[in-house]
Amino acid sequence: MKYSNSKIYIIFKQSNLKLKAQIYTMKKTAIIFLSILSLHKNVGQAQTLTASNTNPVFGEVFIIKNCTYTNPGQAGAGKVWDFSNILLGPGASTFTILDPTTYTKPPEFAAANVSRSVLGVTHQMYIANTNTLESIGRYVSNYTLANLTYTNNETVLTYPFALGSSTIDKYAYKGQNNFIFTSGQKTITADATGTLITPCATYANVLRVRTVQLDSSLSTSSPNQYLVSRRITYNWYVPGIHFEILSMYTNSFVNKPSGATTKDSLAVLYNDPSNPLQIEEAMANKPFLLWFQNPAQNEIILNFNADLNEKLNLKLFNQQGSLVKEEVIIYSNNQGKLSVSDLPEGIYFMQVSNTNAIESRKVLIQH
Repeated sequence: MKYSNSKIYIIFKQSNLKLKAQIYTMKKTAIIFLSILSLHKNVGQAQTLTASNTNPVFGEVFIIKNCTYTNPGQAGAGKVWDFSNILLGPGASTFTILDPTTYTKPPEFAAANVSRSVLGVTHQMYIANTNTLESIGRYVSNYTLANLTYTNNETVLTYPFALGSSTIDKYAYKGQNNFIFTSGQKTITADATGTLITPCATYANVLRVRTVQLDSSLSTSSPNQYLVSRRITYNWYVPGIHFEILSMYTNSFVNKPSGATTKDSLAVLYNDPSNPLQIEEAMANKPFLLWFQNPAQNEIILNFNADLNEKLNLKLFNQQGSLVKEEVIIYSNNQGKLSVSDLPEGIYFMQVSNTNAIESRKVLIQH
């Protein structure tokens, strides 16, 4: 489902920037060390998801942040997943857990007893009980073509669910006013336990759930063509937090009969609803320049951890310390670009600054 983006603006204090970066590094090292010690005490303790500690709770608010997909790590007990440096993408979205009986909806969603709602417009509809959490469709109040209605509900989780638990589910749904029909099968397995370290916090007693699903979609307007999708999803759950804390997926699509293929991947970070400022605080504790293209060819692409809503001054120095390029760059969606096609190949030192902060990096230019 798609979420509408909202901006998070963060002001950095130059006097605290270096101190924050040092504290962040020391915190990360200490967290990993303490996490490993904790794991030695908890090896063999299977973390069990139940309806009472996992099903969505009315009124809880989640802020979510798209991230760059990374290696989800190995399966097994007593793992440490250190994603403290995962690259946070632009913007953020918010959804609220609502009671579907409190708003008007089409009759096909009458069985839903909980929903994940964005802006009170887009509602992912669920049936939650003591044995399962099932998705029964998506209702978009201002755009009916985006509605999805399940003819065979899709299982999200069964309860209880612990390391080694596994279930197989078949599902089917229709969308776009019955022009699209999708059916598939998924295998859901709790494949690992351990400690999860995100840019927001460290979580012990985590259960990772791996889902592999294969489905096909057929359009009534093109009955001789269909799309086959294979999706692998990893979700990290903490009993007592009523939604996943981190989700990663990869998707592969094959168009039949043409054979054309596409792929995509994404990670999504969720906050603990007891701390709604968790993601914003994590971003504020990181240096504002998160990533840049290195080596660079004809341009340097820079990614920032927030939309600072201002221009940036960028300088390039050669190895002799001479200033060879200086530009004011304007960026959007947390990204800026600097052309270097006019510079010879070699190693340069890049300095990025705004009114509150200065950061320096080494960059290699190779045409």
